[in-house]
Amino acid sequence: MPTPKKLSPTTIGRQAEAEAARYLVGLGHQLLDQNWRTRFCELDIVTIHQGVVHIVEVKYRESRQWGTAVEYVVPAKIARLQRAAAAWCQAKRYSGAWQIDIVAVDGPVGQTEITYVPNALFS
Repeated sequence: MPTPKKLSPTTIGRQAEAEAARYLVGLGHQLLDQNWRTRFCELDIVTIHQGVVHIVEVKYRESRQWGTAVEYVVPAKIARLQRAAAAWCQAKRYSGAWQIDIVAVDGPVGQTEITYVPNALFS
């Protein structure tokens, strides 16, 4: 019997982002963008819910041995997300309310647990 092929980090990351997107849609969010990029920045997911745009960072960790996925969103990452959010708003000509959220996906593929941290930073 052949050994199962190990998934690439990119594939696993895309699966975690898809799981996070489904979770947010289940909460009533409407997807606006996924994997939005410029030369200088990228955003995992952008949604709108109750008139507020949510800039969502998705973080995946297979194991909590060295901390949860939420703990890997450090202040420097939040600062990059702020700049990316501003770039998205400018590109989309959006001037309304926005916030940065985190969706952490912890656990092995197929057995994950989602933690949603809304309002990780207000605009």
